[in-house]
Amino acid sequence: MKINRMYYLSALAISLSAVPAHSAEPKVGYAPAIGEERTATAGSPIYERYTYMPMKGAVIKESMVGKGEVILPTDPLQVVYASGKFKACMMERGYPIGACGVDEDRDGKFDRISIGNSSAPLPQPVAYEEKEVPNPVGMHRWIISYKGSTSEALQLSFRTVFNGYLRPAESEELSLPLSKTFPQQVAFKFIKMTILSIDGMGMRYRIDQ
Repeated sequence: MKINRMYYLSALAISLSAVPAHSAEPKVGYAPAIGEERTATAGSPIYERYTYMPMKGAVIKESMVGKGEVILPTDPLQVVYASGKFKACMMERGYPIGACGVDEDRDGKFDRISIGNSSAPLPQPVAYEEKEVPNPVGMHRWIISYKGSTSEALQLSFRTVFNGYLRPAESEELSLPLSKTFPQQVAFKFIKMTILSIDGMGMRYRIDQ
């Protein structure tokens, strides 16, 4: 049986939306790490904090470049069952949709792809890793983005996203006084940041707290 490759590849590339929790305790994540130096261009995020419930997932470990026409994504898939064959799918409201990866001999590599009641072998087995991943259902994200600067002010935006939807009432624009010398520290919302430099290529910065 032949399955349209573009269909199942685009399906695999979509993250899960409704999955059972692997742990009863919510977790907190953030990026970048404290102390890491980065450069942000105008319009790009400089900091994100998020809370989520973890779930059992499978993450593709290797690139398929050079292994034929198929390129599988790195987005996590929900584990559907793990006894005998191992199967992981993209899900919506508790039901598999689109494509699933199937590992028939449990050797840590997907060897088949399935859609509904049909399946076909992958041109090349693809290694995956079983691991705990964020459940996008109920995920709460706070995103701070760099919008640019003037000689006197730093322009930022603060956005709140819940379950993938923007919450306009909890979003706002921020303007912070900016001196002409660097490095300099600024504090806003729940973080402290050191601005190392600002030029036409963007803002070089470090999150301190």
